[in-house]
Amino acid sequence: MMADYYKAISMLEAMKQYYSDDIKSNFDQAIAALRRCENIDKAEIIRMPKIVIRDKGYGSFEYPFGTMHHDNMYTDGHYIYYRNLQNGEGSDHAFSDYEIVKTAEDGSLDTIKVIAVTPDIFPEAEPVQAGRCEICGSKNDVRDFQSSSDFIRHYICGSCVSMSEEKRKTLKKDQQSVVFFAKMLFADSEE
Repeated sequence: MMADYYKAISMLEAMKQYYSDDIKSNFDQAIAALRRCENIDKAEIIRMPKIVIRDKGYGSFEYPFGTMHHDNMYTDGHYIYYRNLQNGEGSDHAFSDYEIVKTAEDGSLDTIKVIAVTPDIFPEAEPVQAGRCEICGSKNDVRDFQSSSDFIRHYICGSCVSMSEEKRKTLKKDQQSVVFFAKMLFADSEE
C-alpha cells in the first residue's frame, strides 16, 4: 500500500513541471492529500470518549459530536462544553438548547477508536496576528471566527467580508474559504 502512495506522489511531482503556476498549486494540494493519507495509514489508533449532543430545541434530537459542520467543544479549565458555531448557543447554562449526553448505562461515556492526529496528518496553520485581517492586513473592523472545516481561528475585516465574488475568486484557495465562511457567519449579524 505504501508503494502506491510513493508511486502516485512521484508521478504527480513529475507531471506538475509541465503546467503553469496556477495549475501547479492543484498538484501540490493533491500531493499533500496523498501524504496525509499515507500518514493516516501509519497513524496510531487511540480510544476517545464518544460524545453525543442533545439538541433540546428540536424535540431532543441526538447526534454524535463532530457530525455537524458547526460543532465546537471548549473548556473553562474545569468542565467541557459544547457550542453550536452556527447559532452561538451551547451547553454552558441551565436554559441551554444543548447538552452533552452520557451514553453508557452506568452514566459514563462510551469510547470510540480514532486516529491520533499529528502535525504530519493535520499540519499546524501559520499563526495569524490577532486583530489583523489575514486577507488584506487591515487593523480596522476586524472580527474573528473559527470554522469546523479547519479548526483554526481566523481574523477578517468588514471590507474583506463584503468583497465581491469576482475579487474573492482571485484569492488563494484557503483565503477564498475564509471569506466564504465569514460571509455566511456574519451575514445574520449584518441584517
